[in-house]
Amino acid sequence: DELIGNRPNLAPRTQERTPEAMALAQLQSGHPLKGTIAQEYLAKRGINYLPANDCVFLPKQPYRDSTGQVIGHYDAILMVLTNALGKVVQKHITYLDGPQKAAVESPRKIQTVSSLGVSIAAKIYKTGEVMAVGEGLESCLSYAQIKRVRTLPTLNTNNLKKYRCPDYVKTLYIAADNDHNGAGQAAAYECAHRNILQRPNLEQVIIHMPAVAGYDFNDAILNGAQTMEFPPICRKPN
Repeated sequence: DELIGNRPNLAPRTQERTPEAMALAQLQSGHPLKGTIAQEYLAKRGINYLPANDCVFLPKQPYRDSTGQVIGHYDAILMVLTNALGKVVQKHITYLDGPQKAAVESPRKIQTVSSLGVSIAAKIYKTGEVMAVGEGLESCLSYAQIKRVRTLPTLNTNNLKKYRCPDYVKTLYIAADNDHNGAGQAAAYECAHRNILQRPNLEQVIIHMPAVAGYDFNDAILNGAQTMEFPPICRKPN
């Protein structure tokens, strides 16, 4: 048909969006947390420091159970994590029912949307020569509130171990979870050691953790627990 001038009527193909592109679209469609039920939720957790970037409020999101069935729609907090190249690699969603976590099977969900890498964190603040890094969002917001230093969540111990701070950082705080099994502490020390070895401009790394076993920094705020700051880990003098 094409040879005699009649072109077949082909429907245009719709390009499927990648999980990474979908996560970015969700982020761009969201609202700042201030003035939303998400701010009320964090306030009930003792947190009044709000993220500036890469963390938004999404109203009425579908919640799927372990079978993939949509069983309801809930307001949500979306946080995206990027790697050293700025590529979105993970997203974290907290489902809310009013100013509290939704009573569902998994009120917090993590999705890996592309290949990972190093320096994975949610860049919820712009950082400077002094910064901090930790695990969960609520723990990191709590630490930022306690220490008055911009703190980036890495979400878990695996990401924390592989986090490398920007070259301009001179002091890095690590807001460690005081885990019963020592996982949070071990990740913090590995992160500290690797950064001191690999970042020539970094002068010191200071590990800070709640004094109570099983606590993160949000637990410390909620329960008025003491915290412990360990001696700085420094580069060996030349």
